[in-house]
Amino acid sequence: MAFKVPYIPTPQEIIDKAFSRAVKASPPKARDPLKNKKNIAIVRIRT
Repeated sequence: MAFKVPYIPTPQEIIDKAFSRAVKASPPKARDPLKNKKNIAIVRIRT
């Protein structure tokens, strides 16, 4: 009886998968209104 042995991920692959899922599940970064105003002013100056 020959059967295929299932794939077993390495410890590094398990850690990588866990961190990639954690990044996807993290809450979105809050926008800083002061930084937003600063960026708008910079764009206005450049144009």
